[in-house]
This record gives sequence, structure tokens and C-alpha cells, in this order.
Amino acid sequence: MSTQLRIPKPFIDNVREDLRRPHEFAFERVGFTFCRSGTLKSGNLLLPISYNAVRDADYLRDGTVGARIGSGAIRIAMQQALDNEVTVLHVHLHPHKGRPGMSAVDSSESQKLIPSFFNVRPNRPHGALILSEDSAAAWLWTNKQDRPIVLRDVSIIGSPVRLLRREASAAPNPSLIRQSFLGTDVDAILQTAKVAIVGLGGGGSHIAQQLVHLGIGHFLLFDPDVVHISNLNRLVGATLADAVNATKKVDVAERYIAGVNPEAVVERFDAKWQESGFAIREADVVFGCVDTFLARQEVESTARRYFIPYIDIGMDVTKQDGKHYTAGQVRSRMSGYVWLRLCRMQLSHD
Repeated sequence: MSTQLRIPKPFIDNVREDLRRPHEFAFERVGFTFCRSGTLKSGNLLLPISYNAVRDADYLRDGTVGARIGSGAIRIAMQQALDNEVTVLHVHLHPHKGRPGMSAVDSSESQKLIPSFFNVRPNRPHGALILSEDSAAAWLWTNKQDRPIVLRDVSIIGSPVRLLRREASAAPNPSLIRQSFLGTDVDAILQTAKVAIVGLGGGGSHIAQQLVHLGIGHFLLFDPDVVHISNLNRLVGATLADAVNATKKVDVAERYIAGVNPEAVVERFDAKWQESGFAIREADVVFGCVDTFLARQEVESTARRYFIPYIDIGMDVTKQDGKHYTAGQVRSRMSGYVWLRLCRMQLSHD
């Protein structure tokens, strides 16, 4: 069973800012991050909700490591865990770029500190989070006795989203050579990214088309509907035979994706996304391509709860004063970021 950690970038930026503050004698500051949890099909999800800085007075001089935190700071963190049923991550900053590692001192001090939190919350994992100037890494203990496991799936949710997956690797894909400007590891990132598309009609089918050509390698497709003859003017990949046979829209999208990338993983759900268990929580990004504002609100609120970036698209054609107008929106939402882009244009014979 694996554990995934998702950290909003505004949250991690605030923690870094605190940890950069100089101290009278401590070489580096430390703090505690508290996480609520969620259930995934593949394991558990940790979501940071608060951070406690260690007070200046709680640093003690130490001849071996320079400084350590006193028992008062540890008791405050233990009380937080007891009161709120949260996972505790001891956090500090390594002042360099790239993925941070755990030093011998980090490992030794963590082995002494982390077991304290199992005294108040034995049913929760606890661990250590080490930040660098542009990345993060985490280690988790599941009980007092076991050695920590390295979290292999850490995401920083911001602009851009950073998927820090240790196992992510991929051979160069010749079909993606013209987008190599996106970065040296872009193939691995795109191939391991999980993208959910809710609604596979005129909007969602276009999203699936573009994403598979981009190189996305894992899709979660949600739509309970089938192809109708009236869909054929806008549903990418659908044929007349699909309309006659009432082919499921998820099957049309899966067929199109496989035609472009047979290696892509496609998880299809021919039901409402709310009836598909925890599946949508697995996504790194959710595209909402639904018809009503209520449906948009339901998808967006779930994505927000589980720190998943959400992109909403939609369009409509209306008639007013004898003229037709096309109105559309692309709206993006993630933890700490909200923005809205609307477009509206009048269609005419010109």
C-alpha cells in the first residue's frame, strides 16, 4: 500500500519563508506540519492543513549538533496530533536546489523524535518532510519499530504543478520530440500523470484527444451516457455506427486513446463519477466538462478538498435580438490559486 503527499505551493512557500528566518544560535530552523488523510484505491493520501513554527525559546544549545528543540515544542506538536487526529511531519529546509536527501544527522534525530507521536496517535503514520529551495522529499513511519519508508509520490500543487515521483522514468518518445523544449524529463512526467475527465461529450472528447497527443499516459474517464446521432457534430472519435449502436462515450474515448497510444492506461467508468468510489481522488488533474453549474460545483468542490488542480471548460450558443452568440469559459482552480477566463464572441456572416 502506497502513500501520496500533496502540498499546495502557497503552503510550502510559507513554510520555507519561516524556516529561512535566522536564529541566534541554531544553524537551521525546524517546524511541524499537520496532515489530514484521505483514502485512495492504491493507498493513502496525506494533505497538509497547518504548520507550527518552533518558537525561538524552544531551541536548546547542543554541543554535538549545534542546537536541538526542547520538550516544550514536542509537547505542543503532540497535543495538536491528539486534539485533531492528524499525521505529524517534522519539517526543515536544506538550502539548495534539487531533491533533498536525509543526512545521517537527520536520520538519527528523526529516529529519536518521530516515535513520540505514536504515543498519542498510534493509528496514524508520522514522519519527516525535508524541503529544498525548489523540491521536497518525505519519509514515513507506520509504527515505532519499523524503519521509515520513502514516499515515492509527492506533488507540489501550484503553477506549475510539480509531480516528484521517484520511479518516474521513460525512454524518449519519438512522437513527442517536438515538445522537448518542455524539459528533459517531460516524457516521464506526462506518461505517469493521471488525468481525470468528467464528461466526454463535445468538450471532454476534445480534451481526451489533445491530451493523448500531448503524451499523457494515464486516463480516468467518467461518463454514463451513450452516443446519440445529435452528438456526431462535436464528439471526437464517434462514428455513425456508434450512434446506431448506442456506444458508450467512455468506450469511444478509450478507443481513440488506444489508437494514438496503445500503451496508455485507461480506467473507464460508465457511471456518474460520484458512484465510482475513490477513483477521482487518484487524479493529478481533473478536467470538468459537464453541462450544469451544479455539476461543476460538485466536481470542483471534490477536487478542492483533495488538493487536485481543476480545469473547467464549457461553451454555449444562445440567440438574442435575432443574433447568435457563442460564449465559453476556461476556469482553473487549485489550492491557493483562483482565476477565471471568459471569452464571448458574436458569430456573423463576416
